[in-house]
Amino acid sequence: MDDVLANFDTNLGVPYSVVLNDIVRVTYVVHLMLVFPLFFFALGLNLERLVFPVKKHLVLDNKRFILITAGLIGIIFLGASFIPSIWDAFQFTGATAAIFIGFIFLAPVALR
Repeated sequence: MDDVLANFDTNLGVPYSVVLNDIVRVTYVVHLMLVFPLFFFALGLNLERLVFPVKKHLVLDNKRFILITAGLIGIIFLGASFIPSIWDAFQFTGATAAIFIGFIFLAPVALR
């Protein structure tokens, strides 16, 4: 189903399947809570270096840090709210990755 956690609502027909489903759900949520800050921090630093290449580091400028963080969180929230299905996001990611691998990444390899 489109909602990843809703896939774990069914009875698997094995002993303790309800407990196993709950364990999978909890570990999935813990995984997201631990991984998202790592990716988000790297995204914020890279975006900051892309937009402000000559400014002082993001850690030293609280105003710019708050603006970039609030902007990224807003964009991520809007994307999560308005993308109707996770499969749409997967298809977009797969299509863009295929183009990058097939055309864009090959050019530097061929030039080298």
